[in-house]
Amino acid sequence: MGGAPAPAQLGVRRLTAITSLPARLDALEGDARERAHRLLDARLVHGRTVPPPELLAWLERTFGSVDSVREQTVVKVTNLVTLEATLFAPLRARRPMDGGHDGDDLAAQLATTGSDPFCDPETGTPADTFGRIRGRRITSGANAALADARHGVLV
Repeated sequence: MGGAPAPAQLGVRRLTAITSLPARLDALEGDARERAHRLLDARLVHGRTVPPPELLAWLERTFGSVDSVREQTVVKVTNLVTLEATLFAPLRARRPMDGGHDGDDLAAQLATTGSDPFCDPETGTPADTFGRIRGRRITSGANAALADARHGVLV
């Protein structure tokens, strides 16, 4: 029956995971590869965290495994023409989301934070691989679901 050839007949394969995008662009040949690399910078970056023992059970329940939090992959894609960029961090899709608070009632919102991970950042947040930065009134932590290779919080 006529019509356009199927993508598989053209040598085009479906992208099945965003983490394979950099390798798929590198696998292009000739002019297609040149154009892709002129238009896009796609790369994998790897982030690492060091969770405290007190956090391990929660990480297992929330993210499926502690190792998925210890070693994370993020895809960074930059449009080299417009300089727009985006980050794809698969673990972030599984993070718990706060919500349901009335933004006008700060006292009520603060009253619900007794079990918040930031109440005790030493046990409620992972550390960065270099450790924590501590000051008189501040402690650093890594975000459990990284958005980039380094993604920290200051509490």
